[in-house]
Amino acid sequence: MHKDTSYSIGGSRVLPDLNIGIRFADLVKALKRLSKQDREVFLENLLAATSPKYLDSIKEAREDYKKGRVSSHSEAFRGKKKK
Repeated sequence: MHKDTSYSIGGSRVLPDLNIGIRFADLVKALKRLSKQDREVFLENLLAATSPKYLDSIKEAREDYKKGRVSSHSEAFRGKKKK
């Protein structure tokens, strides 16, 4: 019987599937040592590399921007109240 190496995020059980010769705990430690900006860049690159939907959403947003289909922050949140 093998040791359960799952962990929880937001109450959901997640099973690590890392076959890269780095222990999960070491990866977490390394990520925590990164600056906030470097960590965000790493996670964005990871999303881009593993999620075609994420890349499609970026392409769509760039197309919208080029075609002028954008709203300002105040237009997007007009009438919205903070909770």
